[in-house]
Amino acid sequence: MRVAPETLGLYVHVPFCRARCRYCDFNSYDEISYFVPAYLSALEGETRLWSPLLTTYSFSTVYIGGGTPTILNSQQLTRLVQVLRESFNVSQEVEITVEANPESISGPVLHSLNSIGVNRLSIGIQSFIDSELKILGRPHTAADALRAYRTARETGFENVNIDLIYGLPYQTLLDWHNTVGQAVSLHPEHLSLYALTLEPQTPLAQTIARGLLPEPDTDLAARMYQLAEGVLADAGYHHYEISNWALTGRECRHNVNYWKNGEYIGLGAGAHSHLMSCRFANVDSPFEYECRLRQHECNPPEGLLKEFLVEMPWQALASSGWPVAAFERLDRATVVSDLLMLGLRLTDGIDMTSLLSHLNRSIELACKDEISRLTADGLIENRGQVIKLSARGRLLSNEVFVRLLRQLEGIR
Repeated sequence: MRVAPETLGLYVHVPFCRARCRYCDFNSYDEISYFVPAYLSALEGETRLWSPLLTTYSFSTVYIGGGTPTILNSQQLTRLVQVLRESFNVSQEVEITVEANPESISGPVLHSLNSIGVNRLSIGIQSFIDSELKILGRPHTAADALRAYRTARETGFENVNIDLIYGLPYQTLLDWHNTVGQAVSLHPEHLSLYALTLEPQTPLAQTIARGLLPEPDTDLAARMYQLAEGVLADAGYHHYEISNWALTGRECRHNVNYWKNGEYIGLGAGAHSHLMSCRFANVDSPFEYECRLRQHECNPPEGLLKEFLVEMPWQALASSGWPVAAFERLDRATVVSDLLMLGLRLTDGIDMTSLLSHLNRSIELACKDEISRLTADGLIENRGQVIKLSARGRLLSNEVFVRLLRQLEGIR
């Protein structure tokens, strides 16, 4: 399902970091900076694979994430964006976002990004308290974060997001209030606030499991979330998604496309795509990704896009240079569950009429029955044809999603 006909989002993954944070479970790697040139060459190769297949599509958003994309130098970043612009039909009104960490931000890099049309910067600050940054294993200080933000403004960026994390070990409500207040005082156009998630294999989770740090307090984290809702509302920020706030007109268009179950292409190691009712993902390893694209030169024939996604066994293409490692054709129940899980993250909720074309009788009954129960439990607000998470439902969103998925699971 496309948000707009023939319009896609484009995600590009840069998996390199200067240092790997203690809570990070993303597909990112430190200590392999020597591999950057080979990886960027592979990215160009994958771009060439897709380019002739997407001539009827235009890209309204481009998001370069990681990892830490700004670990690349000015020339490498400039080349990357130029290749994307040359290979694809990029809208004149395109939103181009680049993720950055404070320690990797410099005037020359940001000047280069600004000059090639990057118009949105997302800075992973996470906290303005040095002791919290140390617990997270962040390689920057609060002073570094403030310097990086000032540099972004001085180099012309007028659309800046700040990422923050709450629910940290030893973090108090006052600490969180101070961090949110510091962020608001900078007047960014967008803020993303995430509760700390402990992934089992990360160093932070293992440290907590050994009792060396206290476990996160979920009740305190809920109060932190509610505190942020109030502070940001008073500061004029629109709460448009569970974890995201923006000034009017500054919502992240790329991510809104995700949450509306729109279509997108992902380039790079571990990148995911959603196109023509199919989902697929590239191999995670940047080394395997580069190897596949280096060993095979593909010149895909016209019409391969449909064959790749609809008709041809996708595994046959893995030996032809495509770095795809997982592939799924979406059935009706999966499409409905995606629309519900993603759409309910938006505070505007879901217009149930948009689901009608996907509902057969059994899916419709399963959805309506569980939505009625969730409404009775005060987790969903049902306003005619629009359903949305209540304030309590946003705090317990995982429970809502699990209950809806459980109802749909038996009718796939």
